[in-house]
Amino acid sequence: MAKLGEVGGWKVGAKGLTDEPICAPMPLACTFFSGVSLGSSTWPLRGIEVELALRLGRDLEPGMIGSSVPDIWAAFDAVLPAIEIVETRLAGWEEASPLTKLADFQSHGGVILGSPRPMPAAPIDLSAVEARLAVDGKEVVATVGGNPARDLERILLWLVRHCEGRKPGLRKGQVIITGSCTGMSFVGPTPMSTGVSPDWEMSS
Repeated sequence: MAKLGEVGGWKVGAKGLTDEPICAPMPLACTFFSGVSLGSSTWPLRGIEVELALRLGRDLEPGMIGSSVPDIWAAFDAVLPAIEIVETRLAGWEEASPLTKLADFQSHGGVILGSPRPMPAAPIDLSAVEARLAVDGKEVVATVGGNPARDLERILLWLVRHCEGRKPGLRKGQVIITGSCTGMSFVGPTPMSTGVSPDWEMSS
């Protein structure tokens, strides 16, 4: 982070409903927006995942969020569709230890954000989130409730507590991505021209 600069957000997720969550900071320099074209030489691994993202509407200082569900939802001002670019800075990526991968931002190469929408009135139910991924105009995966964490409130509260007392902490404008809804797909060696459609579907 000292070399890459400011933190633009966080990634957080869990392998299952009772598994301990895991998180990593996302460099602001690796944050992109729908329509960006990314040169192929920069992205050797080229994994992509569809994710649900939330944008913080205020700074979160220690002690501001308790265990209350309304407290956590009030901290966010927008929900966004996102594509995480899964990349690695490691040799022997597949054989690397879990802590080594964590030091590699949990294989975070970048995130592409779609258009923000206002937060819904009711908490978001991950089991009802519909996600679709198309590559070169062809749909390669479509899911309903594909995020294995299942409980969005649980992983968000975990992240808040994890970041308490850590610098820079959680700050207004940062984006939190919450785990893959589609699993990882790999794209070919041609330059990636990306789009994140605002016509995604979510119900509570």
